[in-house]
Amino acid sequence: KPPKTVQLIDHLLEPPENGDQYTRIEAVKNLRKTTLGSYERKQMMDQMIYLGYTPVNVRTLQRLMEQDSKGEVPIRDIPWNSGGPVPLLSDADIDEFIDMLGTTTKKNSGVSYDSKSVKEFIISKKKDRLESEGCDTP
Repeated sequence: KPPKTVQLIDHLLEPPENGDQYTRIEAVKNLRKTTLGSYERKQMMDQMIYLGYTPVNVRTLQRLMEQDSKGEVPIRDIPWNSGGPVPLLSDADIDEFIDMLGTTTKKNSGVSYDSKSVKEFIISKKKDRLESEGCDTP
């Protein structure tokens, strides 16, 4: 629910690139200009909501900034309303892995996959997906 009154702080808040709504990354970049726990950050969050730049509440923006400050999970540019955990592999990745298993076993009977090779495949696909979404990967 947007606040009834908002003190405008235009000198800090840049308009969305698409002219309508911030992406998650844009919201984080703007909020990084303020200090954690500051009144200025709260004002900026209120203004983002009031102007319709973000379709979420203050608590969602706070959680996003907590994620950013920990640096554990890259901020993904996905729709604001998408919920739930991100799948480890897409359907196409799973199909690729199954094909790889079938091809390898036909060529080299007796070849087996251990948990390490499966884990490496998953990590490789996850890294590719994050890079394609514009996230920094280690």
